Amino acid sequence: DAAAADGGPASGVLEPGGPEQVQAHWPAAALAEHLRSQGHQVELSQDAGAHCCNGVLWLATRRAAMSGAPRPWMGFLHLPRQPEQRPQQAALVQAAVAWLGAQLAFSPGAGRG
Repeated sequence: DAAAADGGPASGVLEPGGPEQVQAHWPAAALAEHLRSQGHQVELSQDAGAHCCNGVLWLATRRAAMSGAPRPWMGFLHLPRQPEQRPQQAALVQAAVAWLGAQLAFSPGAGRG
């Protein structure tokens, strides 16, 4: 279709003429290590996927980069749709948020630059 031909959303290109990829900016490896130590199954990935996950991370990362402000921590925690895993996933999210919050509180200025 026309949107795909000009690099629009149907082509999978979120920003025609923009960079080929953007990098999340957060302590993913340390967070994964912490979550594993709490008994959670965690895998690191270099790909946010090709759906909403990718779009949200791309747009947030690019907006932050274009703002000129110090670069905030930005990443994506993907939870597969597994209704039977909801309690474990909720516990994982709570542990991730608590750890990230503790890192920010421990080190003023963390999550920036």
